[in-house]
Amino acid sequence: MDFVKLKKFHSTLTAETFGNLLQQNGIEYQIKSAEALIGQADSPLGATLWVPAERLQTAHDLIDGFITAGEVTAEEAADHNDDQKNFSD
Repeated sequence: MDFVKLKKFHSTLTAETFGNLLQQNGIEYQIKSAEALIGQADSPLGATLWVPAERLQTAHDLIDGFITAGEVTAEEAADHNDDQKNFSD
C-alpha cells in the first residue's frame, strides 16, 4: 500500500488528533515527525500525516468537514488553513 502526504501540522499531537479521526472512519494513517530525533514535543519541524493514496480525497474531505463543523481547536484550524493551499501539491 502506497502512502501519500495528506498534511503537515505544527505538532505530533495535532497530527494524532486528525489521525484518530481518520482511523475512526476506517482510514489507516502514518505520522512522520522529527520529534523523536530531537526529543522535543513541539518540534519546529512539525509532523506530517500520511494516508493510503486511494483514500487521499476521502481523508481530505473528512478533515475539511471536521474543521468546518468547528470541532477543532484554534491551533488545529490554523494548521489546516495554513496547509489548505498546499493540498494540490
